[in-house]
Amino acid sequence: MTLPKTRLSTAMSGSAKETEGRLRNLFVKHRRPALGLVAVVALAIGLCGSLVACRSAAPAAEEPVFALTEPGEEIVPFADLLGLSGTVTHTLTDDGVHNYAYQIRLADGTEFPLTETWMPLYQVDLDGDGAVDALVENEFFLQVYRYWPDGSLRTQQLQAAAAALLGLEGDYWRMVELAFQPEDGTVVIHVWPYDDVPEREERVPLSRLLEAANWSEVVLTPEGQPLPDGSSLSYLENLTLDGQGAGDDRLVARTTWPDGEDQGSTEMEGTLGTGGVLSWRYPAVTSPTVTPLHMTSRERQSLLAALASPGSNYGACAYVVLEVEDNKLAQQFQLDAVANAYVETGENGLQVLRIPELYDKWHSHIWGTAAWDGSQITYTSDGYFTDTYEVDVGGDETLTLALRCTPPQDETQRAYDRITILNDGQVVQTITPEDVADDGVHTFQGFLTDTPAGGPVATRDINFDGVEEFGLLCDATQNACRCWFVWDSEAGQFRHLATLAGELTLLPEEGQLEERMWNRDWNAMVTRTYGWDSQGNLVLQSET
Repeated sequence: MTLPKTRLSTAMSGSAKETEGRLRNLFVKHRRPALGLVAVVALAIGLCGSLVACRSAAPAAEEPVFALTEPGEEIVPFADLLGLSGTVTHTLTDDGVHNYAYQIRLADGTEFPLTETWMPLYQVDLDGDGAVDALVENEFFLQVYRYWPDGSLRTQQLQAAAAALLGLEGDYWRMVELAFQPEDGTVVIHVWPYDDVPEREERVPLSRLLEAANWSEVVLTPEGQPLPDGSSLSYLENLTLDGQGAGDDRLVARTTWPDGEDQGSTEMEGTLGTGGVLSWRYPAVTSPTVTPLHMTSRERQSLLAALASPGSNYGACAYVVLEVEDNKLAQQFQLDAVANAYVETGENGLQVLRIPELYDKWHSHIWGTAAWDGSQITYTSDGYFTDTYEVDVGGDETLTLALRCTPPQDETQRAYDRITILNDGQVVQTITPEDVADDGVHTFQGFLTDTPAGGPVATRDINFDGVEEFGLLCDATQNACRCWFVWDSEAGQFRHLATLAGELTLLPEEGQLEERMWNRDWNAMVTRTYGWDSQGNLVLQSET
């Protein structure tokens, strides 16, 4: 059995690499530039003592120098990254994508991977003494490696700290993108429009983000050794768990895989300011992220433990809410779902948890809400999932199609019951199946979710105006028909054009399009050729 690799794992994932891959996939369909996927706030530990603005400070000779400019691979040694030596494997793909895999080599010969990034690590000076104090992985979630007073090397992700610093709530993986500026040691926080949050940008010192963070994960122990495979050790500070004092409680989260056993565990140990030590155990190795939140009380904090399964290929994650109760760390709630939950404030001022559940691998998740009802934490599912696509309507404007499906309880065919058109999160238009009239030729079964190859949404410029139209699958029985909608720039909305069958053939030189379909007797294929009138409507010109 392969042991899980939890060291260096990032929030809500089995490893930093897995998280990067999921985040890349999450935003690959978006056409915004470099949009930076847990969703609960994974804050990082604060510095001891005051910090000053950081600046680049590493002798040039100590920095790895990369020469690769053509597709291929190079291995570059380094002698001193935070006192560590090793190599960087730099690869450049045919698509022009760089990858830097840092491999550490300890004095006793032990080797282990530090990280894989899309750009080299920055070396920064946090206290202004001219020596390198931290390594910055300049991804959109921004990860920092630095030594603690106890001598351990720890890693922190700062995207959640940035969201908290700006007072943002919600799915910060979608909202916040970070970029470290090595010339002055600041971080640009770009907030993308999301729900009712407007787009904005702020620049803050890296040191300020570190002061706002309180979660860290150990890379090397105080003895300078990596943790055993399958193990992790994380810290959460400045907690108020028992309602006594303020910020004087702390938590240690451990995962262990004992030799000779098939089942490891994830353990939480809280130390109160009063000296009490409380513990809780989960019978599996996970990649834990623990977040404080005021879920049941404004005077004391609950702990949200997001326990991600390291071996899952779909982001399986168990969510557990713990509280100090009768001198115990008591479990108040548990739900097995998938990664990328997030926290927001409810109407009563207490925080609630938005959790995504896996519906199937073809569609988006079904979200639900875990909230305190005055006596216990209850969970209510939204009951629907929303798939999103994007359409280019020209002029550098991209609109989002949000397709909502409320799955039936029986075996009837699933269909989208509402299509919402959004521009930067604002609703432009709503389309329902009632907006489509039966043309007497093609079958309309609704906007179907179960689709043949190509998916439920097709986007093409079928009227040759330089703007994408979209077609929604509405019949998967005989001819795989789609309801096509065209953009009306004057009205600023889409209008239903026609229902057409099959994969359309476009004839731009003739200004025509063709559809091929079975006749109603299923004994012959029919080719129908259309042109356009002056009003932008389709006109049937021939049928063979």
